[in-house]
Formats: sequence, structure tokens, C-alpha cells
Amino acid sequence: MMKSLRLSSALALFAALLFTAPAVAQDDPAGAGPVEECLMQMGETAGNAINGIKGLTAKGVNAIKELDENGAPDRAIAHAGARAKRAINRVSERASRVINLTADRCLLILRELGAPPEAGMAIQNGRREALGAVGQADHRGKQIIRHAVREAIAPDEGEGEAPADAGSEA
Repeated sequence: MMKSLRLSSALALFAALLFTAPAVAQDDPAGAGPVEECLMQMGETAGNAINGIKGLTAKGVNAIKELDENGAPDRAIAHAGARAKRAINRVSERASRVINLTADRCLLILRELGAPPEAGMAIQNGRREALGAVGQADHRGKQIIRHAVREAIAPDEGEGEAPADAGSEA
């Protein structure tokens, strides 16, 4: 939630800077529309991907916990973790492709409109922010899945049983 809020704030700031920049306001008012639209599209793509990654992470953790609680073999738990990480990866890769295609398309349009360099810089910055936010969500989701798998396949100590060496210091 905080990442998508920061991304939205950053994209809004870029759009606001462009609308207040004299070069955009005076030289190419039509160029400001494509910049705003592109930033919104990249932000929306990133936000959707982040939400998707969060959902896939939760689904993966739940599947791992359920397998563990039902006494599934470690191999099945590891497989569930790998499956969840692949699903996260697919969402991240797709969002990254869409963000890059959007940015490239927007840069081409801005060049055709003769927009000032600041407009292109805003698109590049928006691209970096969007890709960074998706990448961070991807990394965090995979970390959570790895942790859940490690916890599930770790030897259980402390579920009502004393560790094997608990009585050795009497």
C-alpha cells in the first residue's frame, strides 16, 4: 500500500512539475496531455502489478501453510513455493513489458509533437519509478515465499515437545 502511494505521489509530482513548467505551458500545451496520460498508465500498470503480487504472495503463503499443517512432504511444500514465485515472476515481467512499451510509445509521441526535453525526462523518471516499485514488490513477495517455505520445512521444535537435548543439563 505504501509503495503504490509513493509511486502515485511521485507520478503526480512529475505531472504537476510539467504543468507548471513554462516550456510545457507556453511552447507545447498539447504535449502535457500525453505526458500525464503516460504517467497515469505506467502508474496504473505498476499499481495493478503490485496488488497482484501481494495477492499471489498471500495465496502462496496460505498454500504452504496448509500443506505444512496437513503434514505434506517437504518436496510438496518446496514445489508450492516455487509455483508461487513463478506466478509472481509472470506478473512482474508482464507489468515491466507493459511499462516499457508505454514509455517507449510515449517518448515517440512526444518527439513527434516536438515536446521539450523535460517531458521526455518525466516519462523516463516515471518509467524508473514504476519499474522500481514493481521490482521491489516482486523481490519482497519472493522473500516472503522463501521464508514461508523455510519455516514450513524446518524441524518443528516447541510444539509441545522438548528439544532432543533439553534434558542433558540436569
